[in-house]
Amino acid sequence: MAKEEKKDPERERIHRFVQACGLRRGALARLRVEDIQQYEDGSIWISVNDPDDVPIYEIPVLRGQERVVLSAIAGRDPEELIFPHLPRSLSLQPLRIQYARALYHHVLAHNELGYGEEQVVRYVLHALCLEERHMDLVRDYFLGLGPERTSKKNR
Repeated sequence: MAKEEKKDPERERIHRFVQACGLRRGALARLRVEDIQQYEDGSIWISVNDPDDVPIYEIPVLRGQERVVLSAIAGRDPEELIFPHLPRSLSLQPLRIQYARALYHHVLAHNELGYGEEQVVRYVLHALCLEERHMDLVRDYFLGLGPERTSKKNR
């Protein structure tokens, strides 16, 4: 059965999409074509809305993964759900971790925003749609930096 799941093209499409943007299951289920914006510089941002359709976050799509996101919305109506039927057994957390680590390393490497390490962790925190109180979770669990890499006085 596990081999069949891995060959499911829709599941693979969802996996690639989440690797590109790190969305949670609930946000993914509510995501509409119109929530995705491509800017003149080629960057793609996704508006994440709460269950009442109020925008609460804008998150970046990883550089180099724009095609994955654009192919998911090509030729579709703006109000259409991108993933109307998510499989029940879909595990997204490992994909969110991959996204967080890739985003962290990209921002640090290119330093387009002039951020220090702590600011990059905060940037990833917001991209994961998490609150400030989850900084340690992002640092330790999502990014694997651990408490030994960052002293408390730098927080």
